[in-house]
Amino acid sequence: MSIYGLYMNNAKDYYEFCTDLGYDFYVPWNNKQQMALLNRLINKIAINGQSIWLVPKAVGEVFSSKTLIGGWEKIVNWLAEDRLVKRIGDDQLDWLKGSCELAFNNDRIVGLAFFIYEWEELTFCQRDLMTDDNKYYRADYKYYYINMVNEIFNS
Repeated sequence: MSIYGLYMNNAKDYYEFCTDLGYDFYVPWNNKQQMALLNRLINKIAINGQSIWLVPKAVGEVFSSKTLIGGWEKIVNWLAEDRLVKRIGDDQLDWLKGSCELAFNNDRIVGLAFFIYEWEELTFCQRDLMTDDNKYYRADYKYYYINMVNEIFNS
């Protein structure tokens, strides 16, 4: 569901017969905000024991860094997020780590679902962060994904 599905007046009835629920929300990771959204989903909507899937942000777009302070690159997603990061993929790594932490502490979360879009406007996605010969490759992201996600969901 979209984030807006969490705030529908009849959401618990609308999703009553779904076996699995989750939501995507493409903003910078904020643990307090994500905890509030997850708690709303579990306590107000997924009241029939549905499994919960988290949807970590796995896409990004790079714009010119020439006009930015300190030479940092500006990373935005398709909702025009405005965030300065030192390295491409930091936001996606924050989402991956935060989602794993939420999953580790909540038995209702059964997995992670990543949306990877193939739009020209997007500069990179999760696949690029994990492909060794890609210019956006992040060894730390790949290591965390392979080891932590596997440990949490396959143990």
